[in-house]
Amino acid sequence: MTTCLSLIAQWLLNTRRIETWYFWIAADCIFIPLYLSQGLILTAAVHLLFLGLCVAGLRAWTR
Repeated sequence: MTTCLSLIAQWLLNTRRIETWYFWIAADCIFIPLYLSQGLILTAAVHLLFLGLCVAGLRAWTR
């Protein structure tokens, strides 16, 4: 599921659609708890950073 979300998000990003941010946010919201449950704290922290960047990107694109 996460791979599908990432592929769709990347395709939307390549076509410059605003919906890409929603897919990246959804993927990161799945990745973070998944990595935490596996004990991969640094990887989860990186995806938390990515989540913040996605929210900032969504805000910038909607302006």
